[in-house]
Amino acid sequence: VANPNGRPAWMHSRLLEINGPDSDSKLIDRLLLRCVVDGSEPTNLCLLNTVDSADPRSASRFMQAVEKVSATISSNAGFDEVLTDCFETVLTAARAEGGALLLADSEAQQMVVWHQQNISPDTMQTVSRVIEGTPQFSAATPLQQPLMAIGTCPDDDSAMYLCAPIQAQGRIRGAMLLTTRGLDIPYVIRTMHAVCGQMGAYFQGTSPTRERSGVDSQTKRLPEDARLQVHTLGRLRLILDGQPVPMSRFKRSKALTLLKILVAHRGRPIPRDKLVEMIWPTSDPMLSNRNLRVVLHSLRRTLEPGLTQGGASTLVLNRGDLVLLDPSESVWVDAEDFDQQARQALKHAAQDQVEEAIACYNKASALYQGEYMDDEPYSDWCLFERERLKEVYINLNAQIALTFVGMDDFDQAIEACRTALGVDSGREDIHRALMGLLSQSGRRDEALRQFDLCRWTLSQEIGVPPSPETVAVYQAILDADSSQPAKSSISSTR
Repeated sequence: VANPNGRPAWMHSRLLEINGPDSDSKLIDRLLLRCVVDGSEPTNLCLLNTVDSADPRSASRFMQAVEKVSATISSNAGFDEVLTDCFETVLTAARAEGGALLLADSEAQQMVVWHQQNISPDTMQTVSRVIEGTPQFSAATPLQQPLMAIGTCPDDDSAMYLCAPIQAQGRIRGAMLLTTRGLDIPYVIRTMHAVCGQMGAYFQGTSPTRERSGVDSQTKRLPEDARLQVHTLGRLRLILDGQPVPMSRFKRSKALTLLKILVAHRGRPIPRDKLVEMIWPTSDPMLSNRNLRVVLHSLRRTLEPGLTQGGASTLVLNRGDLVLLDPSESVWVDAEDFDQQARQALKHAAQDQVEEAIACYNKASALYQGEYMDDEPYSDWCLFERERLKEVYINLNAQIALTFVGMDDFDQAIEACRTALGVDSGREDIHRALMGLLSQSGRRDEALRQFDLCRWTLSQEIGVPPSPETVAVYQAILDADSSQPAKSSISSTR
């Protein structure tokens, strides 16, 4: 496919008017694109759809999705929140059944799953093979030509997967995957490419520190190598130059609040007016701006007592009207390290690298000492990250339980499930998995008590009874004799 000026083109979109034999004309929506179909060599694919057969609201729905993503990317939201919102916006607009967002791991020179929802392992494996076998999707080589990967889902012939690249600075930085069986595939493709283009521009302007909260590589370092260590999982703890910082050193409580906000937005400079709005939401703006200058000065003096008058801080930085915490390795944040260790554990587990997976899991578990900034329970600016990290920890334990089951280490698998339930007792899928694991371990009475606990928890917290799947596992445990325990129903997705 080539456009008139001779450069390679990977997508053409046209609206054609076709005159039929009865002189009636029809409008045909034609989408011609270069793509990889079912893992084959790159080829040309032409999608045709009569305009009157498409949902007339589709174009409006997808335009709204693109506008929403644009607003999200332009906001001051954190890296993880932006990616999650972009992904879920497209998932909703496309009415997709499932999907995943993959990011480039330049250290491993491959794509790894950053987030997935309701997508089968078989489909993920198929798409991973397509991506790994297609140079255009490679994170290790310069971008050649962006391609859409399209194919039939291996576990459902009536569903298709669509995978679009996210490119920035001449390289593939990630990919968005959706599964769908609808008639709006041309619209979905256009929307995916439009959103992936916006995300690529966002990646290009994102600092390396925030990329680390995804999967980009970083130099391995120990916390004690950093000048400032910030422990955010549980109660906030600070270690500066190897010495604990007592909270009483903060003479102004707003200075401590400001530090927490800067930590939560590390790598994402915050405009001063946004800081004012976050710290003094109801105060007079002029007065609040003056207060911010005072609080900034207080924070810098607290972290760097030896700072000379008029001297520039090396920890709390200015970039014009923007304020940020030093994004270099001089600052270590436990939540970032936890996130990376959890992702590494999942990657190793997916590659059957058991010892490495368990080692990373143990490191991540040691870091997770409590909920993210749990001394800020009502602050909106850390709420999303708190819930995200909690979900990472829960799913990490659920996934590592699968690894332990593969090793026939049911005790460790049971402990991992119980750890996950200790964080969120309402996770019925993990209750169900734990019931099966207990039964397989010959602990039938405990398995039955786990069902009672599950039923009580769901009733108290959500007001619903156990699902038919959970009841079926319970019934199987009741019906099974000691030589035929019920199988665990633990799965790799929620």
